[in-house]
Amino acid sequence: ALQIFFLDSGGGTLPEAVDTSQVQWFRDQVARGSPELPAVAFQHIPTSGHVYKNNVCTGFRGQNSIEQIRDDGLVDAMVESGRFHFLGVGHIHGDDYCCPYENNNNSHNNK
Repeated sequence: ALQIFFLDSGGGTLPEAVDTSQVQWFRDQVARGSPELPAVAFQHIPTSGHVYKNNVCTGFRGQNSIEQIRDDGLVDAMVESGRFHFLGVGHIHGDDYCCPYENNNNSHNNK
């Protein structure tokens, strides 16, 4: 079994941000699952937790810059739960890399 989250990180007419109300909703949903149930998440636009770090990340970084959207604690909530093994994002078409975030992996994927 695996719990999968698909998250809206804004764009279009919505602000490109993950605000505190979204983080609280996410924490509530995660708390409903068993602590032993592994989880993964996918979102469209990367947050500030997706900063590319030289000598740490693996893969291809095709764009030199990325606009980091505000993250009011979403990535931290994932780490604190101890259940998340992966957070995948899209949006940046020229990137295809993976970076560790504490004990988890954050990945940029080509679309």
